[in-house]
Amino acid sequence: MILRSLFSVVLVLLPLHAEPTVPAPVRQAETATSEDHPFLDNSGPPRWSKMTPEQLRIDSEIALQAAMDKLRVIEQVTEPTYDNTFGKLANDMTMVNTVMRTSLLSSTCDSPEWRTATQELLARFTTFDTAFWQNETIWKIMQQAAASEWAKTLPPHRRYFMQEVIQRFRMEGIDLPPARRARLSAIKQELTDLAQQFSANLIDSRREWQFDLTPYADLGGIETLHFEQEGNRRMARLDQAFVILSFADDEKLREAVWTAMKTLGKTPHDNSSVIQRILALRHEQARILGYASYADLVAARCMMGTSEAAERHIRSMLHHLTPQHETALENLRKAKAEHTHNAAAILQPWDTGYYTIRLSRDEAPFNGYEFSRHLPTRYVLPRIFAIFSELYGISITECPAAFAKPGSKPAILPGTAEVWAPGVRYYEVRDKTTGTHLGSFYIDGDPRPGKKPGTWTQTISIGKPASPQSPLIPHYAAITTSLPSAGTLSSTAIATYFHEFGHILHQMLEEVECPSLGNYALEPDFREFPSILHEKLAREPEILARISQPAIPAALLTAFTANHRFFQAYDAIVPYHQALIDLELHRHYEQYAGKDIDTVEQEIIRKNSLPATAFNSCPLRTNLHIFANFYAGVYYTYAWNDMLAEDAFSRFREKGLTNPETGDEFRRTILSQGSSKPAAELYRNFMGRDPKPDALLHSLGIKPQKEIPSDAKTR
Repeated sequence: MILRSLFSVVLVLLPLHAEPTVPAPVRQAETATSEDHPFLDNSGPPRWSKMTPEQLRIDSEIALQAAMDKLRVIEQVTEPTYDNTFGKLANDMTMVNTVMRTSLLSSTCDSPEWRTATQELLARFTTFDTAFWQNETIWKIMQQAAASEWAKTLPPHRRYFMQEVIQRFRMEGIDLPPARRARLSAIKQELTDLAQQFSANLIDSRREWQFDLTPYADLGGIETLHFEQEGNRRMARLDQAFVILSFADDEKLREAVWTAMKTLGKTPHDNSSVIQRILALRHEQARILGYASYADLVAARCMMGTSEAAERHIRSMLHHLTPQHETALENLRKAKAEHTHNAAAILQPWDTGYYTIRLSRDEAPFNGYEFSRHLPTRYVLPRIFAIFSELYGISITECPAAFAKPGSKPAILPGTAEVWAPGVRYYEVRDKTTGTHLGSFYIDGDPRPGKKPGTWTQTISIGKPASPQSPLIPHYAAITTSLPSAGTLSSTAIATYFHEFGHILHQMLEEVECPSLGNYALEPDFREFPSILHEKLAREPEILARISQPAIPAALLTAFTANHRFFQAYDAIVPYHQALIDLELHRHYEQYAGKDIDTVEQEIIRKNSLPATAFNSCPLRTNLHIFANFYAGVYYTYAWNDMLAEDAFSRFREKGLTNPETGDEFRRTILSQGSSKPAAELYRNFMGRDPKPDALLHSLGIKPQKEIPSDAKTR
């Protein structure tokens, strides 16, 4: 394993012999936490009105200079101790927090100015980060420290941190000849730029996408949708396209919309060459570091360990799930045959959503609108907070918040938190027993121009527990979502909130001595585990009854459960299709090098005998997780984490869903630990054993097979 994901932004460092080509800082580093530098100030809730692209340039220079000065001190060490070597790296989150705040603003307040400033920051950060990991002077000092007698007597979490740092140096090529190290540095920088380009292309492509409905007279099934008028033309937006695919009766319309959606990430915002270049660079990076493929490189830093083990798990689960899925697809095909009066009807990718909805109305009827009527946002959120309060011994309180235009001088009342956009809400999390302010989070609901679509949790700043040397520093994070901040919530929206609150709790309840060992540095195939576990609460009738107002009738809860199980037969296999496509692409890159990316998708699906509907599973041109986030080569982590979560959730079911003893143990062994121990050890500390897929398979009505034939295939 190595230090993972955002921990790479902890050390934006520079050796003495490689001066940066950046202007001198505008202010001295010792003023970095003053109110003049909002990106660096961790004295309280962030002051968003002072955060502008121009201010980011000033503050990032100061942070970089301060980081460089610290590393110069390490380079002068002659008698290494933990405090003057590894300890110097473990606690300074200044640059990390700057990057995180920038990431939030660039994705919620997108503009050309923010894009440019963000790209500049990440480029300079990557240069500094790479320079540190390839600093031979510091590497020798760290090796000397790690081999010292005193290192053997350190607490386990410090020894683990040292091991992670040493491994990270090696994974950055410190043992390679200078020319190959320089090439690694260039690859890292280019990959950072390409990820930004991929994301920008997709944002622009999604924003500009529209579909002309004018030629289609039959709008049966979607009559209630309001479409925009452009002269005599009736136009559908991208968010409406998904509704059309699920409800429009006209198959030609569904096919046309599905085909039009395949243009996302194409001209004029084409990601084809970006993807090809990213894949080529990743493969080159892996080979330089001695790995056969990029999948092998990233698997080395995962709970799974190797890409071979990951593929075995994926194919084992597909072996279990495929018969059920094939039966479900055949039921859909029969439904289409009956509906179209064509016994030989073929199920197409644009048919699955539509006929799944039709069939569910007959086999598992469920009134989603009636269900949502019992889930008004103003009642639901406080009651979700009450559940987490009961489980983990915390209180969650909404506090006053006010928006002020960036660059302005707002008159914010005392006790009021600034927010970056109108309507953003602010909450404090405190420990019930001690009253300690553990952290705060924001909820940014509703879509708006310049805000990236979707729902995600964004760390804003990483805190640390109190120590004899310093007071507690609270954590800060945000949930950004396109879900409505008013009105009612669907069952899917409820599950989404439980999931994202799982991420929030994982940060707020963290109590690691070294912020560098926070949960964001966990192995990628363990990072989603707590949030998916909490999401499962949203499917439980007992929990739904507690958060609803008025109470959901028992018959409606029964219908909801049956409907959820109905859709599981179709949906459970999808993450494994996605994982197999991703793993195939990164494990066997040379088979697909230089080919058109759409052709590659089709080849992978045919090679692995995936159904035609898998075309909906993992469209590469638009897949941010694979090409702009941290899931390349390890996309299986969502499915793996779901298996872990279902397995661990069995303990909550056994002792009571909100049993405080179970919650306290989960908080103590998982949520509070960050990445201070290997993920496998964290899991065993809670469950008392290694993970098993049995609980997940049982939840799907599938009997686990103890032995899978060696020649087992996907279908």
